[in-house]
Amino acid sequence: MSNDVAPIAPHGGTLVNLQVAGSDADALADEAANIPRVTISERELSDLEMLATGALSPLTGFQTEDDYHARVPMQRLSRSFASRSGSNATSRRRPSPSTGRMTPSTPA
Repeated sequence: MSNDVAPIAPHGGTLVNLQVAGSDADALADEAANIPRVTISERELSDLEMLATGALSPLTGFQTEDDYHARVPMQRLSRSFASRSGSNATSRRRPSPSTGRMTPSTPA
C-alpha cells in the first residue's frame, strides 16, 4: 500500500478553522469575562468544539432563525452550500405528500 494518498477535499470546498490564538484569544477572554455566563451540556460543548476545529466544515455556526423556518417546511437551508460547490442548485428535494419520503421537485 502506498503512502501517497491525497487527503479528501472538505465538504463545501473549504475547511473552516474558528480557533483563535495569541492576542486575539486574550482579547476574547477579556470580553467573555464581562458577559453573562450560560450553562451548556456536554453535547453542546462537543458541538462548539466540532465547529471550532472544522469537523463540521463548511458550517461556521449554528442555524439562524431564517434557516430554521426554511428548514422545517422545505427540508433545506435558506442558503445552499451545494450551490457553492458546483452542484445544481435548482434541483431541490422535498417530502412527497403521500409517502413523506424525499423526492426531487421540479424547478418553477
